[in-house]
Amino acid sequence: MPQMEHMGSLRPSKPVGQRWSQVADSMIWRLYHSEAFLTSNAEVFVSGSESTDEHRVQIYTPDYLYTSNPRPVITAVNGSAQTAGVYDVDAQVGYSQNFTIGFSGVTTLDRVVFNRLVGSTHGVHADQRQIVLDCSVTTGTAICSSPPNNYIAPPGVYMLFVLNQGVPSRAKYISLQLAGTMTKLPATATAG
Repeated sequence: MPQMEHMGSLRPSKPVGQRWSQVADSMIWRLYHSEAFLTSNAEVFVSGSESTDEHRVQIYTPDYLYTSNPRPVITAVNGSAQTAGVYDVDAQVGYSQNFTIGFSGVTTLDRVVFNRLVGSTHGVHADQRQIVLDCSVTTGTAICSSPPNNYIAPPGVYMLFVLNQGVPSRAKYISLQLAGTMTKLPATATAG
């Protein structure tokens, strides 16, 4: 039987030659029919294998969630208080539109990002992207510009993360829509 492949952790800000570090090996073979994607908690969900009998999944918790740095909390998007739920669509925004994010737990942010929701098959998510938003940040508030067009970010639902010292918040779901297609959202839209 071939040796299990090693899992790694990437730190792009480190010097060349020090960017990858090895983490614990998976004891489950994850081959061609596997996939991994970012969850709204900023963990990585891993599933699949060559075998149709493999039904185990794994959650990888990156070390950025184990640091002593405080974790930011998104308290509002466009002024609306957030509601609990698995898949709340918290706000809709159009392209090149300013929107406001309230946050707590930290006094400033490193960056604010949209992450496209996953839609993968055979270990490939051809539409995966992270878009760093231009923002003006003051204590507890970020005013951000949404992506400029659908070439940068296709319409759809994105996870919104705010980060402080490399530590991400839990995501809120944002529906990015073309002009003329925006609809009024119910107070809480929960996937069934």
